[in-house]
This record gives sequence, C-alpha cells and structure tokens, in this order.
Amino acid sequence: MKSILQDEKECYVCRLLYDANVTHSLVEHHIFAGTANRRKSEQHGLKIFVTADFHTGHAYSIHSNKKLYDRLKTIGQKAFEDYHQEQGMSAEESRAFFMREFGKNYL
Repeated sequence: MKSILQDEKECYVCRLLYDANVTHSLVEHHIFAGTANRRKSEQHGLKIFVTADFHTGHAYSIHSNKKLYDRLKTIGQKAFEDYHQEQGMSAEESRAFFMREFGKNYL
C-alpha cells in the first residue's frame, strides 16, 4: 500500500524536523519494526522515506534515537486511526483496530 504518511518522495524526518525538502539517498522505513509489524506497516501504508543517515548508523538515526523512533510511532498511530475514521470507523473502532494490529497504544 502507498504511504498514508507522505505523498512526496522526500526525507520525512528532514521535513518534520527542519522543514527541508531532501530527496537524495532515500530509503524506506517501516514505522513499526519486527517481521510481523513490518509486514503490517506495509499493508497499512505506515512507511516513510528517510535519508540513509536518518535511517541507521548514526546516533541521531531513527533506529538509534528512541525519542525520534517513539515520535514516529505516535505519528503513525494517529495517521492509522485518522485514515480508518475517514473510511467510516468510529474513533473507538479505529483505536481497537490499531491495538489488534500492533498491540500497543503509542498515543
């Protein structure tokens, strides 16, 4: 599924933190990690493009910076719930659906 978090192929973190349009060295990041959650992230459009540096390998990268990683999970859950409410679910139903899929509330 196409990302429900971004329309443009640019670094999501660069836009989020610096309001910068960075389009080089992009890799795909699934918001929720682990084999099962990565597959669910793909299925539900919970993926973003980020620069390779923001993805892994640096102290500030998503996989090394818990604060940033948790912030993206919060954004991902909110987008998931909003998307499903737009599709006709109630707020309670979309939250319950997220919890069934990912097992934790990040909001």
